[in-house]
Amino acid sequence: MLRGRPITGAVYVQEKYGPVPRAIIPIHDELVSGGIIRITDDRQYDYISTRFHAQRPAHDTSFIDAEDLRIVEHWIETIDKDHTAGSISEESHDYAWEIAAMGEELPYHALFATRTRQPDNQEMDWARHRAKELDLP
Repeated sequence: MLRGRPITGAVYVQEKYGPVPRAIIPIHDELVSGGIIRITDDRQYDYISTRFHAQRPAHDTSFIDAEDLRIVEHWIETIDKDHTAGSISEESHDYAWEIAAMGEELPYHALFATRTRQPDNQEMDWARHRAKELDLP
């Protein structure tokens, strides 16, 4: 969003656990079969938590420019520090995700769509007062 394009260049679709790149399954399979990642399922209380473990460092970052890499590193740190699986899921299941059907492409510009909320009592009181000041009906 910060740079007006997806960092990965991927097309994203709506799936059960949030937006994912359309090519996630073949990419996932290639990473596993190539020994690049290992996947484990760990029990966390009453939930199964799927974890992805890098099997080697990502030495080649030439495919991503320095600014995009800085943004990715920032969000990895922020999500790791400030979120749980539930809270980041809540963030990723926003209005843009809700407007698409399961498996449907999420247009990039939909990231900028938001739902307005009902004003709270304080905001309504301010609006009524301001309308009165402006002699509005």
